[in-house]
Amino acid sequence: NSLQPPSVYMAASSDNAGNASSEGPSLRTVVCGLSLPSCVFNSSNPFATSLEDLQALDASAAGAVATRTACPGFVHDEATMKWASPDGANTINCLGYSPLPFEYYTGCLPQLSGAKPCWLSISGSAEEVGAMVREAAALAPSLPGGLAVEINLSCPNIAGKPTLAYDFDALRDYLGTVFDAGPPPPTLAVGVKTTPYFYDAQYTGAAAVLNGCPHLSFVTAINTVGNGLYVDIATEAPLLAPSCYGGLGGAAGDAI
Repeated sequence: NSLQPPSVYMAASSDNAGNASSEGPSLRTVVCGLSLPSCVFNSSNPFATSLEDLQALDASAAGAVATRTACPGFVHDEATMKWASPDGANTINCLGYSPLPFEYYTGCLPQLSGAKPCWLSISGSAEEVGAMVREAAALAPSLPGGLAVEINLSCPNIAGKPTLAYDFDALRDYLGTVFDAGPPPPTLAVGVKTTPYFYDAQYTGAAAVLNGCPHLSFVTAINTVGNGLYVDIATEAPLLAPSCYGGLGGAAGDAI
């Protein structure tokens, strides 16, 4: 069951909601069976943390609404988990996951308009993620726009824990445990968010594992590039310091 790229339907043109007109191409698309009014929407990030954030995204021209990653037991530390944008465009962060729990987001999504799909981002142990997928499956039929669950395999900012998406044997076992109770129902699309890969063996290794899991519908590529460093030239100190990573963080720059 090879993962397929989303199809993009071209029409004459589109307005901010993706509706066709006579002047150019439409931005409408279909991803894993979900209809998006635009092929552009937010990543799972700190600007998708609160209900107010999600409502603003829902009211925008974005094609879907993605939540920040929820992870059971994660504790946000305001003193050391930071982000910065040195030029107003590129960013670096060492934030980790959302400070709000999975249950917060399952409560938020029914409060949105239902006019577009929702992407619910989650992480945790395989057993925890499997349980959250089953809870999301129960929620999905109540959301008119549809629901996708993104399993975040890629956060590099959790102290003492490796990035799972780089360990392909562990990743295969992890996905096996997530879906141990069976595949998700047709009303729920489940996919994964990957790390940045840098050489051929990583791409082929990840592809072999992901294509070997028949229950995945999509891949989100990619998370920020870990171990990034921005230095403030005025202070000659890392822009994120002091932090628990010595100023290192995930960089989202022009290459991404």
